[in-house]
Amino acid sequence: MRLSRRIDNIIVDIDNFGRRHVLVLIPVTCLIIVVLLSGRFELSSHNISNIVNVSGVLAGFLFSVHSIMLSFPDEKNFVQHLKKSGYIKIIFRCIFTGEMFLFATLLIGIFIPNKNLLLFTFLSGLICAIVSAIYLYRISIMVSNSK
Repeated sequence: MRLSRRIDNIIVDIDNFGRRHVLVLIPVTCLIIVVLLSGRFELSSHNISNIVNVSGVLAGFLFSVHSIMLSFPDEKNFVQHLKKSGYIKIIFRCIFTGEMFLFATLLIGIFIPNKNLLLFTFLSGLICAIVSAIYLYRISIMVSNSK
């Protein structure tokens, strides 16, 4: 019994660390990926155009999620629970960071032809969008359970 509790505690600690430091882990992970992949493939101008288009769509998704999160009523129990636990700050920071990375991808793709920087900002924004979607899914489960 004690070993299983220790393992559970370690898993919870790793999960809490990941949630608190997601904004540091995402860019570091993307930087490592870009460095490892920098010489392995070549981005054509058509691919850069596609990355810019996908960045615009994902930025729009994150702006929509941001608006939905801001429209939650404060008197609901789950919103108060999210605020007390600090979870709402993590979610908003992740959404905002993703919006900024994807907006930077749009600007870099249009004005600065730096492929490594474009790939770094796009991957960072993409991972932030995925993490935000996971958080939104968790919140929707909380909403359905709180009624």
